[in-house]
Amino acid sequence: MNYKLLQTIKHRLHQLVHSPFTMDEYTRTTMKMVLLSALVGLIVAVGAIIFYWMVEGSKHLFLGLIAGYYPTEAAGAPKLFAETSTSLRRYMLLLLPMLGGLLSGLLVYFLAPEAKGHGTDGVIDAYHHQGGKIRPIVPLIKAVASAITIGTGGSAGKEGPISQIGAGIASTIAKTFSLHKKEVRILMMAGLAAGIGAVFRAPLAAALFAADVLYRDLDIEEEVIVPSIISSIIAYALFAMYFGWEPLFAVPDMVFRNVLELIPYTIVAIVVSQCARLFIWMFYRVHACFEELRLPLYIKPAIGGLLVGSVGFFVPDALGEGYGIVQEAFSGGVTLWLLAAVAFAKMVTTTFTLSSGGSGGVFGPSLVIGGCLGGAIGLAFERFTSMPLQQGAFIMLGMAGFFAAAARTPISTIVMVCEITGGYHLLVPTMWVCILSFLLNRSMTLFQKQLPTRFDAPAKLGEMMAEMLVRMKVSEVYRRKPQQEFFAVREHQQLREVVDTFHHAYQKHYPLVNKDGLFLGVIDQAAVRRHVREKNLDQPIEALDLLLSVPGLKLDDTLRTAIKQMIASGHDELFILDNGRPIGLLNRHDIIDCYDRRMRQEETKVLPKMKRTQRITLLKAEPPAEAWKKATREVQFAGLFYDLEMPDKSALFHFFVNLLPQYSNEDRQKIVREILEREAMETTTIGDGIAIPHPRRRLDINGSDIVIAVLHEPMYFGAFDGKPVDIVCFVLCSGAEIHQTVMRTLALAFTQKKLAEKLRGRSSSKNIAELLQFPQAAYFQSEIKSS
Repeated sequence: MNYKLLQTIKHRLHQLVHSPFTMDEYTRTTMKMVLLSALVGLIVAVGAIIFYWMVEGSKHLFLGLIAGYYPTEAAGAPKLFAETSTSLRRYMLLLLPMLGGLLSGLLVYFLAPEAKGHGTDGVIDAYHHQGGKIRPIVPLIKAVASAITIGTGGSAGKEGPISQIGAGIASTIAKTFSLHKKEVRILMMAGLAAGIGAVFRAPLAAALFAADVLYRDLDIEEEVIVPSIISSIIAYALFAMYFGWEPLFAVPDMVFRNVLELIPYTIVAIVVSQCARLFIWMFYRVHACFEELRLPLYIKPAIGGLLVGSVGFFVPDALGEGYGIVQEAFSGGVTLWLLAAVAFAKMVTTTFTLSSGGSGGVFGPSLVIGGCLGGAIGLAFERFTSMPLQQGAFIMLGMAGFFAAAARTPISTIVMVCEITGGYHLLVPTMWVCILSFLLNRSMTLFQKQLPTRFDAPAKLGEMMAEMLVRMKVSEVYRRKPQQEFFAVREHQQLREVVDTFHHAYQKHYPLVNKDGLFLGVIDQAAVRRHVREKNLDQPIEALDLLLSVPGLKLDDTLRTAIKQMIASGHDELFILDNGRPIGLLNRHDIIDCYDRRMRQEETKVLPKMKRTQRITLLKAEPPAEAWKKATREVQFAGLFYDLEMPDKSALFHFFVNLLPQYSNEDRQKIVREILEREAMETTTIGDGIAIPHPRRRLDINGSDIVIAVLHEPMYFGAFDGKPVDIVCFVLCSGAEIHQTVMRTLALAFTQKKLAEKLRGRSSSKNIAELLQFPQAAYFQSEIKSS
């Protein structure tokens, strides 16, 4: 009975969201997304309530009943279980995270590998590269694995799990209603927003986060905002009805009325942004170490858990979510050194928990780390200055600044911290700290799957192609294409005359016209031949009897319209009409050629401008160095380019990779993506205006290539010396060992031989090539050609 009821509800909803009503396409699509967003909010709210119970039940079982450890919670966190009489068993704090890591590792490894790590990255990847599809089992495994991880003391938060849970539920709903790929992606992000809006009781921030987190630069996916707002409001309202309406943290009354306070707040932004860089660097270095361990994947989270327990044994506040220490800091009951110790310990435990493959989120730990850092800075100012300050403000701003820098989400973080603390009176200094922190950490992010901007998103490629086809007219093809003479058939011509026409033409289709030459439709040559085989040729059959209702194209029709008509009619060749008369033919190859030509025209607008370009086409090496022999025996030197002008690093890397003809377009895109991800993790500059960007260690490529460019407009690469870069050495090698050798050798060439000054002074490429001979490592012979 229940199954039948569910099927009936599903059928009625399907009719509702797909029914045509009496409205236009835009209104119908909008109403459909509104209804589905509301449904997502409702179901995700139920999932969030269940997940919250699972986490609290796991904490009560493991940390409470077994370890006897009951950490302080945030004031707004509902207490679902009473404390037991179990006395503290400190040694269990050492062992429980290891047990939790093993259990979650087994679940994830055997049932849903996508559920490992912090789930937000998985959602971002699904949005950009998987059409918004998440397997239905992933939310369930993510919920159980994360509840075990957090409940046993693993340093993780609820944000990542509830993101993946909400997005997975929404993806399943979208699949149920057979939505278009774009609608699936939008609804998936609405599910993410619903989950975060419910658990953190921050509906507006959750909707903005869903639009903000997809890109590293200050770019927003505006199309997800409205569905995300609808779903997050409904999820928040239902969750709050069940658990309460209070903000997550109880904070003292704070106001901003003294402009001089911006000075210490600026110090907060500087400190937390640099600590965020340290955290990201630590996180992915440890992640790389665990990746290289030759152990079963489910064992790695257990090792990470043991390391977490080793820290938590001495600093228990670094275990679990850790909101209690922040709440105590708001109340003024902690010391400067305790806050500093917890901040560093929390970085370590979060790194070991999630980098090893444990399941959880990074938002909660980031709030704790940032809050402790901000509180420590506030106490330091109080101790060493006489300025009247609000300690709670430093904690709140530390939370906001740290996550804005680490996650590259300044806009949503501003609202998020205000909503979870209720500290709206500090909106101005929160904006100040978030934006400064964001700008001070331009090259690193916790979320590796973020793309630089919307223009780098593969999911947007089809939409951009459609927009391009809308801007291109049939007349553009007609003007450029040399039109061949074609034969038309009159409507009253007899079948024999039509067949005679076929002997003089090489068309697949023939336009059928009336006595005034107006287009009526087409006659298909293959259909006529079948008709002749089946019936007598002398029968009184007119051409009009063979008519196929295939539409023609007007000169002002778009190429997108042409493609739609080709698909609808099943013909890949259509006639172009002028005042109703056929004047030419358009086929799908013409559309592809026209699109390709337009794309090349668009690319020339952003191609580098070069005053002088000289290419070294061949540079062979037979090096005696053992490192070189293991990796490759030949290095291709792709070129020297002077006065390149590029809008950003993404365009620069695309240009470099396109110089290497031995790779396919798909491989080139992969290489650029890997390089950008590496750049997001850490700087690769060697200082003094020189950068050597490189891909990951395990990039699967053939051979080795080097390109050196001198930029006309210097570009910021996040150098430690703060200088912008005007010389870029692009090194693409097949192995880590060869890559390190090339980097070290290039660095020596630039420092010892003053190659940078010679490049900037525009030395001849032949002299520069001679300078590039790697000392005691290789001997180069070069053939130089101008292009």
